[in-house]
Amino acid sequence: MGIRLKEKRFQPDVFRPFPHGKGSCGKGMGINMKKIFGKTIAFLYFFNCFFALFTLPVHAYIDPSAVTYIIQGVAGVLIALGAAFTIFRHKIFALFKGKKKEEEKEDKIELKDVEK
Repeated sequence: MGIRLKEKRFQPDVFRPFPHGKGSCGKGMGINMKKIFGKTIAFLYFFNCFFALFTLPVHAYIDPSAVTYIIQGVAGVLIALGAAFTIFRHKIFALFKGKKKEEEKEDKIELKDVEK
């Protein structure tokens, strides 16, 4: 009789955290840092070239009080949007919660005959 070897069963990669090696950045898998670094450098180069070629020198002065008006306008819009979002969120949640409460109320209502 010979030695019987255990059969290797197929294990899908879903159950193994690092199917191709020791870590998540093993050979053939993971993040390629050279590509990311190259794309970042290319983006920064074209971004800077775009602004160097297409900007105009403007000799203007923005008064600080004008900036505060702009900030107040932006803040007012953001607050209004937040309030509107909250109101609609509460109305939507009330629709879902209201159905449950109405069903519970219908179950609890008992009709009693009153003798006069």
